[in-house]
Amino acid sequence: MDRHQSRKPGFLSSLAVVLVLVVSTSLPAQAAPQAARQDPPRWEADIWFDRFRPTITPRELTKEEREEVRALAQKHRAVLAPWRVKYLVERGEPVGELRQQATLLRLFELGTSGDEEAMLAARDAIYSDGNCGGWGDDAPFRVGNDGNGECAYAQGVALGLAAYWTSLIWQHHGPERSGAADIALKSCFGFYKAFPHSSEPFIGRNPYVQCGFSMTVTEAALKSRDMKQRDYIYLDVALFDYRKKGGKPPLAVHAFFPTVGDAEFDRQRFQKLLASYKPAKNPDALGLATGWTETDRAWVEHYAEVNQRNGDVKAMLERKDRQLADEIWRANQSARMMRESACDKGLQSLATTHLRVTDYEVRSLEGTCAGAGDEHLEKFAQRYMVVTPANVDRLCNAGSATCTRLRAGQDQRNAEFAAEEKAKRDAINNAFTGKLPPAAVQVRKYDQNGNYLGTETMTRGEADLRGAK
Repeated sequence: MDRHQSRKPGFLSSLAVVLVLVVSTSLPAQAAPQAARQDPPRWEADIWFDRFRPTITPRELTKEEREEVRALAQKHRAVLAPWRVKYLVERGEPVGELRQQATLLRLFELGTSGDEEAMLAARDAIYSDGNCGGWGDDAPFRVGNDGNGECAYAQGVALGLAAYWTSLIWQHHGPERSGAADIALKSCFGFYKAFPHSSEPFIGRNPYVQCGFSMTVTEAALKSRDMKQRDYIYLDVALFDYRKKGGKPPLAVHAFFPTVGDAEFDRQRFQKLLASYKPAKNPDALGLATGWTETDRAWVEHYAEVNQRNGDVKAMLERKDRQLADEIWRANQSARMMRESACDKGLQSLATTHLRVTDYEVRSLEGTCAGAGDEHLEKFAQRYMVVTPANVDRLCNAGSATCTRLRAGQDQRNAEFAAEEKAKRDAINNAFTGKLPPAAVQVRKYDQNGNYLGTETMTRGEADLRGAK
């Protein structure tokens, strides 16, 4: 048992009553629990990690406790993870029993006995399926997949705890190969790269917590084929190969140490959050104007206040906001230039074509030129009739010389539309009164450029021969 473990606190129970489990080699097994402590803010990941971090006091589990371990592990796997609720509701499927924190904490408590099966069950329970961690619905973290990024926070703390359980399992029972062990250890060590003479231990860290232990690269890994071929190895690859191929483990547990108050880890986390900040182009869509999750924002604000770094945060926010404004301006300029080019090419194409220009082509080009700006809409209006009321108003408000012609065309179209509607109503009324409609029909005429020329009266047969619709 390492010196740090003998003085570390155990776990909080779930729900309103906070029960502190203190397991220590210096206290008898029947020692009374300490008084309940006030919960820290939810964003204090290192303190929550320390609350849930196990301390092993070896003892033999009873037969009933072993059966309880198996039953609780099965129940934890069978009930619904909180983060799945959203998807069931969206699909209209029933939501069954949700995973509860009490089940997880009882597995943790049994795991502190040092029993291998109980330790594996505790580790696998907090690791769960890797999504948001194995927390219960009443956990101190928001584990629902609500789009605010809190799932990543809950998962980060859970993977850190799963890695810590794995280190204890390796320490007490030897290395163990499993998906949970591989992914949990990679969450704390996967980004490291080891070289042939790597003798210094690697300290486990993930984006939210310092994992509470360090590991060294084994002789087997330092002499591996990959190391000889490249002069270095990635620890995540080495862990994956060990999981799949077996052999000797690439890492060995080195030491355990406190996780709260690691100034260097906090400084690095602060710098990474500043660097990763991205302003929300649509704050309402994210629900957060800062572009951080609620948890990250609270942590950054607290760290900046305590360490007098508010000026750095303000300067970074202003710089990133300017960058976003520049990106939006460049994107708008690029889109506008593309629309201008499309309008110019369209006008040139219609002016030089020898084919009959359809009304659809003219109307489509009107929309393109309208999106390119008033100047290009004016170019279109000088050649063709603008029919969209909003575009007519836009040109008239801008003082276009085409306004009088466009307004006249608009009035004529409105009158013709009213006449057509009246003709339809009269035809319906005549059908009920026994009167037959006249044989003559009114056909609208356009020139080759799509400009409206007026109407012509002709027989229905003649209109059909001309292809009128």
